[in-house]
Amino acid sequence: MSTTVVYASGESGYIQCADVIYLTAARGDGTSFSYVSSNFTRIGQRDSGSAYYCYETFLTWDTSAVGTDTVSNVDFEVDGAANASTTDFTVEGYAYDWGSTLENADFRDSDAGIPALGSIISSYDTSGGFDTGTGYNNDLGANAAFASAINGAGDTRIVVLSSRHRTETEVTVDEYCDFECTGATNDARLTITHASVTYTYAKPDADITTTGWTSTPLWSKVDDDPASPDATVITASSS
Repeated sequence: MSTTVVYASGESGYIQCADVIYLTAARGDGTSFSYVSSNFTRIGQRDSGSAYYCYETFLTWDTSAVGTDTVSNVDFEVDGAANASTTDFTVEGYAYDWGSTLENADFRDSDAGIPALGSIISSYDTSGGFDTGTGYNNDLGANAAFASAINGAGDTRIVVLSSRHRTETEVTVDEYCDFECTGATNDARLTITHASVTYTYAKPDADITTTGWTSTPLWSKVDDDPASPDATVITASSS
């Protein structure tokens, strides 16, 4: 069993979409700006009084160290920079390969883009607080789907956004939070638990009857011919 810790790389950033009409901003039809080199990334929504803003964060990690191993667990943690969640919302993460360069076209609109993302791979409700102190004090609740989303052959990319943006719930006050994005050991962090799998092949010493199913080891097939041994057994172990 191995543990690999990786930090979001410099291509990560956030995109805001703004407009005087809320649904125009939420659906990605307003004026968009890409903030790739900012020292923070932002998730949520805001009503500035003159315009509505929707914010989405795009993160990428080099996870090639995982290789062909099987990932059993992922911890997704961030160093909070600001908490303006006057109205609470759920910070939702989705697997999304937005490419090596962040562009305005990567913004996921609420009417089609967000629904097309599929399953939520991490979830954190800001009603539980969002710590802005020093250190990785915010665990964003990666689930089993995050482990499946790890790309052991290269980069793992996701988008993080607000549940209220997804549901097109019009913002009336500030409802956003910021992650630190100031350097390698301040950026969003993944702690990945993974292991290689070794396969062992063996054959039984004698034939098993058609009623001889067993769970240890798991037989891939039971041969109906009593004159010949049954099918090859495949067992697996992690290391």
